[in-house]
Amino acid sequence: PKSLNERNKAIFQMDIVDEQIDITTRAVMGLTVSCARCHDHKFDPFPTEDYYALAGIFRSTETLYGTSGGQGNRQAGKLASLEPIGTAAKPAPAKKPVAKKADVPAKKTARKPGNSKRLKQLVAQQKKVKQELNEARAKLSDKVKKNKKQTNRALKPIRIRLRKLNKQIQQIRGGGGGKKKKKKGGGAKKPSGPVAMGVREGSPADCRVHIRGNIRTLGDSVTRGFLQVVKLDGSDKINARQSGRLELANWLTHADNPLTARVMANRVWYHLTGRGLVTTPDNFGAMGQRPSHPELLDHLALKFQQDNWSVKSLVRSIVLSHAYRLSSSQNTAGTARDPDNTLFWRMNHRRLDAESIRDAILTASGQLDPTPRKQSIISEIGDANVGRNANLTRRINESNRHRSVYLPIVRNRLPEMLRLFDFAEPSIIVGRREVTTVPAQALFLLNSSFVIEQSDHMARRILAATDDPTRVRQAYRLALGRIPSDAEISAATGLVRDTIASLPSGGDDGKQLRAWSGLCQSLMACAEFRYLQ
Repeated sequence: PKSLNERNKAIFQMDIVDEQIDITTRAVMGLTVSCARCHDHKFDPFPTEDYYALAGIFRSTETLYGTSGGQGNRQAGKLASLEPIGTAAKPAPAKKPVAKKADVPAKKTARKPGNSKRLKQLVAQQKKVKQELNEARAKLSDKVKKNKKQTNRALKPIRIRLRKLNKQIQQIRGGGGGKKKKKKGGGAKKPSGPVAMGVREGSPADCRVHIRGNIRTLGDSVTRGFLQVVKLDGSDKINARQSGRLELANWLTHADNPLTARVMANRVWYHLTGRGLVTTPDNFGAMGQRPSHPELLDHLALKFQQDNWSVKSLVRSIVLSHAYRLSSSQNTAGTARDPDNTLFWRMNHRRLDAESIRDAILTASGQLDPTPRKQSIISEIGDANVGRNANLTRRINESNRHRSVYLPIVRNRLPEMLRLFDFAEPSIIVGRREVTTVPAQALFLLNSSFVIEQSDHMARRILAATDDPTRVRQAYRLALGRIPSDAEISAATGLVRDTIASLPSGGDDGKQLRAWSGLCQSLMACAEFRYLQ
């Protein structure tokens, strides 16, 4: 990933372009094109010229992101209330100057009785002070005039008086400070709604080859274009007056592009079953693995295109298949013939990802808010203040009861739960997460204030039942999605009784809550809670 501390602007720009090329080609086509930045790709047929043909497209694009001056984007929370596209008011014609909101009350102020008279007085004073400033400047000796610091010191009192007068005049006239000049001919009103990261057309230009990736050693200029190994009819011409982003998008989604649909179909299959038909989802090149079921991959890719590139339709077709509905139970014959389950004769036994574990805990406790979050903490405090906020990670997790997919991700400030349970590295493309089992995970489930709080909420839910066996059944249904056996009911009720007996006397209701909360936390911490059967 690019270094945000890079001081050389040219290097930083090429690092951004390299990151954009890497993300686009790996995420969409499963190819490591960024390896051709310094030399021809060692394994795949991508010469350096192909890399800089793509680089020209991204260098001709201006990337816009962040919030200026550390200000938060508080209007982002109003997205849901905005009018749908097409029904919003159209911007005013460019020939008609549009009044800003700040201008409206100012006009009313100027009409108040006495304002006109006061304005004339201030303008007259302003004229006198300007004359006084010019006279004082003329009286300065040549020696003082040559010294800027002494000149400023001598004229400072008069300049302060002049600034105050200017401010008073501007307040009456309603100009907002007078620092910014209005564009000639007016113009359309700037958007007042929320803003988000995006791009726009920059200055279209081809990129020269950087020999060995060095910005100071330049080779021939390369016409903007795409990978030569994938030639598609009618998709290789880029408008000289545009960046080429539209043409790149059309090339990527062309019906004859051999990779885009296959890569996406493989990613969806991997997400649903725990292993891809190609086990290297980010690399379909020479160093990647070959598909275990090439005909199935082709079938899914073709169906994906025929269904108008609908991910929802692709998911539906996979989850309704026999392969998806298989049990994860093993049998001797299948294990002997295919121990790694390469042929998908059973469902893969796998752990939930970090986001799903968090969502499962909130669901069991009844605290999950299924609605999309309208505004994030990052938009409230502003990008520039993210690193200064010591409690940011706690605020992100503890104040948020929405699904984990709506959590804001700060690259170096991941919530503890996501970090411990193998959340993907946010700064790079990670198509397949590593799954680890470490002591810190168990310690988190036993000691985290978040898990303890959710256990208390779950305990309050099951205490609504009248008898202990019913409460145990309710706890198992909420946490594990099944009915407990008689032995499990007996063990659970015994645990609760022993816990209540071990607690200090007094406050029976509090003892009950603590005991049942302990049982709920035990269920959340067990392996069955975290693994799909």
